[in-house]
Amino acid sequence: MGHCAPGVRCNPPEMPNSLDKDHSRTDAGKLRISDLQRSCTKPKLCHNKPIGQSIVIVLASSLERPMLGSQNAPSIRSPHCLSAEWRDYHVDDYTSLLRKVCGSFGVDARLHERDKVRGAVETRLISRFETVTVSLDAHRVVRDRKMIRSDPGEHLFLIFQKEGKSTIIQEDRASELDTGDFFIADAAVPSEFVYGGRRSSQVSFHLPREEMIARLGKACVGGKEICRHDPLVPALTSVFTRLIEAEACSAALGEALINILCAYFHAQAHGSESASNHLYRRAVDRLEARARDASFGIDTLAADLGVSRRTLQRVFAEHGHGFTTRLQAIRLDCARSRLLGGETNILGVAYDSGFNDLSHFYRLFRDRFGVAPGQVKALSKPPAGRIVA
Repeated sequence: MGHCAPGVRCNPPEMPNSLDKDHSRTDAGKLRISDLQRSCTKPKLCHNKPIGQSIVIVLASSLERPMLGSQNAPSIRSPHCLSAEWRDYHVDDYTSLLRKVCGSFGVDARLHERDKVRGAVETRLISRFETVTVSLDAHRVVRDRKMIRSDPGEHLFLIFQKEGKSTIIQEDRASELDTGDFFIADAAVPSEFVYGGRRSSQVSFHLPREEMIARLGKACVGGKEICRHDPLVPALTSVFTRLIEAEACSAALGEALINILCAYFHAQAHGSESASNHLYRRAVDRLEARARDASFGIDTLAADLGVSRRTLQRVFAEHGHGFTTRLQAIRLDCARSRLLGGETNILGVAYDSGFNDLSHFYRLFRDRFGVAPGQVKALSKPPAGRIVA
């Protein structure tokens, strides 16, 4: 019997007339479902992990179906599996077919054959989610801002790379997907799916965008790659595989899939916060060491830390001020300390503290400390400085 929700009767899956001796083998380059199953149940993942993650992994293990080749195992050739026969299309016909099931997208055919695409598109309702298998050997598929305006995105696409490879670009981030990888694409954000004319097949679950934001948090929007090394990914793969191969009665499995995604994104949000604080501390330490170098700026710091300029700007903004404001504060504190120590050459102090413009130094110093540099020694007690934008 098939594995269905309790109390629901399912028909047994059809078995092929003959099977190879090694039931786990498929065509070259395709994902072997039995390989996924062998990788999905790993008791060691439960050790030294948060209790919530352990529960999810145990749940996925309990949902695991028998291995292919056992008496009750459904075949991967079952009509319940998502598969489709490849055929030749004119690129306009394939684009029209894709738009009917996925929304407004554009297809660029193979570079050496501008009007031809070979592939297939198949749809199915799995649990409560519309599911589409998109197979093609095109150069790329795009969704630009004009397409979004005419066809607003109401879904997040949970994409599983079933066969081949691809590159997905959203929010200026490029994610390389290999067979077995997951990605959540955001229909509300411009996207580019690059295949380079190579054969690729992807299974896409269409998840309600607003519901997913409410349940998974805002971290799930904008296009997110699911890290293949995360300990929750084997559980996600196991449940996903069961869903696309199970009978139609799979409401419990559908909810299990969303619960695993919830656990993943909540863990990612906590980890991102810690990483942000760690990066900020590293950045400030490097600033304090090199602030007196007048040529030192955000691009130099980003290169030193191995991150992008945009990442640094975001991290400083999360801590209440910009990079330039923090750098100026360090330089001004350095200048005041030297003036309080008895130095009288204000021009030399300004240049040695990292300032190239004396008038700019005077203005910033007065804004921060309330007095001109030449009046510092007259203060009976140095005022507490503050960061000003």
